[in-house]
Amino acid sequence: MTYRELLRQVAVGNHGIVTTQQAEAAGVPAVELRKLAARGALIHIARGVYRHLLVPFDQKTDLAAALARVGPDAHLHGETVLAMFDLGYVDPVTVQVVAPRRVRAALPKTVRVTVRTKIAPDEVTTYDGLRTTTVFNALAECVPRLMTERLTGAADEALEKNLINPKERKAVYDLARRRDLVLAGE
Repeated sequence: MTYRELLRQVAVGNHGIVTTQQAEAAGVPAVELRKLAARGALIHIARGVYRHLLVPFDQKTDLAAALARVGPDAHLHGETVLAMFDLGYVDPVTVQVVAPRRVRAALPKTVRVTVRTKIAPDEVTTYDGLRTTTVFNALAECVPRLMTERLTGAADEALEKNLINPKERKAVYDLARRRDLVLAGE
């Protein structure tokens, strides 16, 4: 099997994105990534991050690229997670990523990184090959920013899609109610 085909297999599982670490784990030396990019088989996105041109671009390719740019321990959060599942009528301008340490890489304006050193293991999961905060935690993060109707509607849709359970839906409703009481001055 050629390096190009090995990289395509890696990219298929990652929405078209390949990192040098993933390539090396598949047995492809980093120098081959640069050669294939020069030949037009890959597009260089950032240091150590490439997009394979034989893998179709999909809705999550930009999300996978943002995660790869930030690092292997990064995960998506907030409105970005809600947008992945079409919840709450959100359309974030930036891809919101959490990293456990400061990121020194030059990132585009479309990627916003929040550094959080303490992340509980049950807060992070994987949806469709992308590390994200759980949908419940994403909803809870969005309580201060989303209108009550959108937030509760998103919780209802998430329950219908089996992304949260009834207890978590009730917790989102309670958080929204408490926020509304505080805003009303009660």
